[in-house]
Amino acid sequence: QQVGGAPERLLRVLRRFGDTYRDGEPALVPAVHGEDAERVHRLCHALRGACSTIAAKQVIQRIAALEQALDPTARLAAAQTLDLTLKDLAQYLVDQLGGEGNVVMMAGIPGVTSSLRIHTEEVA
Repeated sequence: QQVGGAPERLLRVLRRFGDTYRDGEPALVPAVHGEDAERVHRLCHALRGACSTIAAKQVIQRIAALEQALDPTARLAAAQTLDLTLKDLAQYLVDQLGGEGNVVMMAGIPGVTSSLRIHTEEVA
């Protein structure tokens, strides 16, 4: 729904997400460790937007857990879990979507977006 229902556009967005977050969000854990609240807030805001676009509900829940953690140790653990979840989802997308040539091929295959949606909701 976020990308207007166009399969080609959806696949481009998913591929961009995978490429962008393949290594997680490298600035997140250091920002939490350094107790840089403003940077953590900005990173979480950006991640929430990107994850909302592709309906990555589990990642969004991990963002909320990080933001709600009060204890520094719990915040660091939440940031590490969030980063691992983000990497897992991004790698899954990269693996599933492959190169640019797959956009046209996969766009016409029924169930591609539902398969990806299931993974984005289940990634833990």
